[in-house]
Amino acid sequence: MDDSTHGLTLIAEGTTLSETDPTFSSTVVSADPLSSGLVRYSNQLLSDSAFDLEQLLKNLTSSRIGRGIEKALTLGTDVAGTPLPNSPGLVSLSQIASTTSTIAAGVGWTDITNLFDSLDPAFLPRSIFLMNSKTRNYLAGLKDSTGRSFFVPGTANSLDMLLGRPIVINQSLGLVTTASAKPILFGSLFDGLQVIASEPRVAVLRERFAEVNESALVTSIRIGSASLQAGAIQALRIAAA
Repeated sequence: MDDSTHGLTLIAEGTTLSETDPTFSSTVVSADPLSSGLVRYSNQLLSDSAFDLEQLLKNLTSSRIGRGIEKALTLGTDVAGTPLPNSPGLVSLSQIASTTSTIAAGVGWTDITNLFDSLDPAFLPRSIFLMNSKTRNYLAGLKDSTGRSFFVPGTANSLDMLLGRPIVINQSLGLVTTASAKPILFGSLFDGLQVIASEPRVAVLRERFAEVNESALVTSIRIGSASLQAGAIQALRIAAA
């Protein structure tokens, strides 16, 4: 529900109140089944290893799943770029708040402040900046009109800050040098995105490749997402070529 039109109205004694019901909408969120693929390994290597080989593979698979979830929720695609029917992606859901003047001009301080200004203040308390590490490093080399750095570098165990809000790294977002890309998102994911996901399912296949004395690890998960309030997530877009 996104009701920013109605508020408190002065009424005279005995005045009949008019009906101002908020407008609600509903979305059915379905999930897409995804898998990190099949990882085969030798049972002999498993027996001879001085460490837990299966646990190592599970840890590596966790990183793979994390990157896959990031791409699914950001771009609405799997690792091969195939669109997901039930996860449109943050880039598509975000509203374009500002567009840079040219690609060559890059991202300037005014672009950042325009993006910040586009977000309804109601969403500011839980808002974050999303960008990939290249964009963060690009901004680290820029200064505002007073000669100060765009963002405050984070101390130990803290996030970098930009205009008082945290910078969260998302490697699935585009670069500031890519035409028509949305390299920076700003807003509240709590208010703008609904996500449903199953627990990752990890299965060890011991019989399927028994004839070659191998086992396999396969992991799967179900993910779906939908927009809650469109204005809660804003984007800075790079100019077209």
